[in-house]
Amino acid sequence: MIKDRDFIVFSDDWGRHPCSCQHLIQRFLPHNRVLWVNTIGMRPPRVSLYDFRRSFEKLGSWLTPSADLPGNLSIANPFSIPYNMVPAVRKLNARIGLSALKSKVKQSGLMNPIVITTLPNTTDFIGQLDEVLSIYYCVDEFAAYPDLPHKLVMEMEGELLKKVDLVITTSGELQKRKSNGIRSSLLIPHGVDVEHFAGRPTAATPAMAALAVLPRPVVGFFGVINDWVDLALIDRMAGLRKDWSWVLIGPHQTNTDILRKHSNVVLLGKVPYETLPGYAACFDVGIIPFVVNDLTINVNPLKLLEYLACGLPVVSTPIPEAAKYGKLVSIAGTPEAFVSAIESLLVENTPENITERISVARSNSWDSRAEVLSAHIDQMLETRTQFV
Repeated sequence: MIKDRDFIVFSDDWGRHPCSCQHLIQRFLPHNRVLWVNTIGMRPPRVSLYDFRRSFEKLGSWLTPSADLPGNLSIANPFSIPYNMVPAVRKLNARIGLSALKSKVKQSGLMNPIVITTLPNTTDFIGQLDEVLSIYYCVDEFAAYPDLPHKLVMEMEGELLKKVDLVITTSGELQKRKSNGIRSSLLIPHGVDVEHFAGRPTAATPAMAALAVLPRPVVGFFGVINDWVDLALIDRMAGLRKDWSWVLIGPHQTNTDILRKHSNVVLLGKVPYETLPGYAACFDVGIIPFVVNDLTINVNPLKLLEYLACGLPVVSTPIPEAAKYGKLVSIAGTPEAFVSAIESLLVENTPENITERISVARSNSWDSRAEVLSAHIDQMLETRTQFV
């Protein structure tokens, strides 16, 4: 594992939810110093409850220092105006953000940092922080997000791809699309914290206790509930199998009223990551009911390996990364096919199958993914040293 290096990482807010970049950087923290730069927004706010709450979260992060951080980690919360589509605003954000970051870098004593970014709109910061290496860790097709300014995201990502030294993607489809024109992008699929999910902590919350007594089977989903989750599909399935329990766990970023008419659908909202395995222990099957579009055909769902680490059978709509798992993940494109696949998996859910799922998850741990990333970084740094 890489050691004695300094990193600057642009990604989602630290601790807000366990994103893939955070999982990787946690493996680097014991032996490297990290300045984590919390989210720099890519879209203008909407008039919605979610955006209202999110605005207050960001305001709080600007005003209140982060607490209870792991050793070697510091946090930066650069102020930004969420209207980068206006050229003058973009220039102002870059000027203010760079000034604040350079001050934080100096204060933290970081030297020759390695910059990792997961966000296209950080292109204005690349090459400005005295970095020895820059990496675009691409986890999504951001231009396909329904609420983001498509043209601006494409422009920013195009600039970023040309600037960075290394492009790493999390899905095969993204790997085909993302290149800086100098070298091919590298594929490092998502991993999983196997011990966290396979352990299934026994401390139960009242909500877990309520799930445990639901009519069986319990068909479960956890993750952000946004427009890429096919709520119409779940609506149809809940109607087809009214004697089953359908449980959705995660923050709502879209209207879920279509499901609230069903007495057999439970919408739990967000739960702490630490307790998630306890909720998943109440599931009989884990589902990935994504709409199939330009966003989801490029995605590598974190929850897929997390379900497998729990030993759960999995059914998914036909997205490429799910299909790669062969018999371990059943693929279904219609409500009828989905419930039929669930019924088959419930019959075939033997102890041997459970063991196989956990074993596959164990071979795809975040520890192993971090080692691969570390090796790529070391190789790039060594190559650079040879030509200096």
